[in-house]
Amino acid sequence: MSLITFKAGKLRRVPGTKILRADPAKGFISMSRDADGLTHFQWGKRDEMDAPEDDIVVFPSECNFERVEECQNGRGFALKYPSSTLSLFYWMQDVDASNDHTNASRINSLIHGQDFQESAQSDVATVSDAMDMDTAGQNENANQEQLPASGPQDAHMDEASASETVRNLLNNISSQRSLSTVDLADVLKPSNVRELVHQEGVVDQLMPFLPPDTPATPEAVMEVLNSPQYAQAVRSLSQTLNSPNGLEVISALGLSPDESSSPNEVGALQFLKAIARQVKENKDREQQ
Repeated sequence: MSLITFKAGKLRRVPGTKILRADPAKGFISMSRDADGLTHFQWGKRDEMDAPEDDIVVFPSECNFERVEECQNGRGFALKYPSSTLSLFYWMQDVDASNDHTNASRINSLIHGQDFQESAQSDVATVSDAMDMDTAGQNENANQEQLPASGPQDAHMDEASASETVRNLLNNISSQRSLSTVDLADVLKPSNVRELVHQEGVVDQLMPFLPPDTPATPEAVMEVLNSPQYAQAVRSLSQTLNSPNGLEVISALGLSPDESSSPNEVGALQFLKAIARQVKENKDREQQ
């Protein structure tokens, strides 16, 4: 279902610089809602409206559509993610510039719609209580999040520390009996997994699952984890796991759901518990 469409072009970065140049192609920005209730932000060329170049599922509190203050004519806008260095840039093509503010306000209103806002705030509060991870370290900005790790430690100690980090992260959630569902996007957000990514050996294990050109460094991995594509993929997985077929998906991933758990404990929570059990079993085997 289309929610809003207006004329807008793409601002593209000159390779190797921070300079943005306007793509002269006639384009459009559109917001729509699909059959699953997900809100899409799209940009494409007007003669290719059925094949948008940008198609991003947006969620409340994750991004904002803001004016680019450095743009001299005031008609440059960006879809910005506060937790990431990534921004997508556009320029308004409507002849009447007075519509710019109205269109931008409408975009933000749709991104932060009240129905999604309440759901997102509820999910974040529930997972935050379950994880008890409201620490100052989670408030670091994107640059701090990509700082190199301290000097390498003994490989065996790093492996043990990584395993312990995973177990602590998952067990803090799985120990909450009152929690029936969780949102993986809140559990696996970059600030929660930063410490794990900087453990020695973890990047090598992640490389087969990352884009082909990703450098094998913690900083490059964190850049991927801060991208909207990662956030979208995690939310899609969470939605699939929390569907009626969630337990079948868990089994298909080679994990074993806990048959003795509460009937209400389905989806992403069962997925996390299954991972926690597997990590513990691997740890026990290593110690034998």
